[in-house]
Amino acid sequence: MKNTQLWIIDQISDEIVSVEVDGERHITIPRELFPKRIREGEVYRFQSAEKSGKISMSISRDKEFEIEQLERSKEQVSKKSDWDKGGDIVL
Repeated sequence: MKNTQLWIIDQISDEIVSVEVDGERHITIPRELFPKRIREGEVYRFQSAEKSGKISMSISRDKEFEIEQLERSKEQVSKKSDWDKGGDIVL
């Protein structure tokens, strides 16, 4: 049985990393399982497989998906609605 998840790094502390899993929930993972230069917002693929009673796991960075997500975010932020004329907000 094979399992694949998309992990987005949410927060990093000295000992743990908060990870968003498949955009649905958050889990914490020991910091030592990630590269030393890990950064918030990076995207990783977690894969696990079970064979003959043994489980193997791998965590690898998915730079392509990371770039796609950044582009989508830029597009979303740059869109203005019809009623948004830009400029300062007056309260």
